[in-house]
Amino acid sequence: MSDTVISDWIKLGAYVRAARHERGWTQIQLAQRAGVSRAWLARLESGHRRAELESILRLFAALDLRLLARASNSGGVNGAPEAGHVLNLVAAEAAIADSRSAAAERRQRSWQLAAQVARSPGGA
Repeated sequence: MSDTVISDWIKLGAYVRAARHERGWTQIQLAQRAGVSRAWLARLESGHRRAELESILRLFAALDLRLLARASNSGGVNGAPEAGHVLNLVAAEAAIADSRSAAAERRQRSWQLAAQVARSPGGA
């Protein structure tokens, strides 16, 4: 897919739906790959206005897409953003992945500690 200006929730939903169809995936398949519910994905595709950035980033990652934000110039044509400062949200995507990884490591250490306590004499 080429660069696309997404200016509202309906266009975001249509873009995600088109990307999913291009890959031949069902909503269930994409939802599983992105770690979101099928109902959430259906709402997003229909233009629902409530979605967290983290979920959108996971969705884009599952579709192998990148999300870019461009500063809008007030002189743009029909309100469309012109070339300007580009904020690459890939860094945000990486930060989320790092955060998840750290959380997973903490959970694993907690489970290991709990298992050690349970095996020790006088443990639970």
